[in-house]
Amino acid sequence: MTQMESYSIRVDKSVRAAASAVAHELGTDLPNLTRMFYRQIAQRRSVPLSLSVQPSVPQETLDAVQEAHTMSQRKDPGFASVDGMFADLDI
Repeated sequence: MTQMESYSIRVDKSVRAAASAVAHELGTDLPNLTRMFYRQIAQRRSVPLSLSVQPSVPQETLDAVQEAHTMSQRKDPGFASVDGMFADLDI
């Protein structure tokens, strides 16, 4: 017989409730999902999650988006012609 261990973790109540709802939709419960998670770690020898930090948006891009939004609110095309736009872009 396999020896089992138990443990407890602290989790925000709303996060636990949301996770439990997903588990229920999958036809299981949180303890079973936790066991599956552990098995995957052991079998793959890695954590079966994609952990990443989203790159921050450069300020220049945020400024351009704000400018485009402002122009669209004014219904201002920004340029009188395509040639004017290309001239402004030095193209």
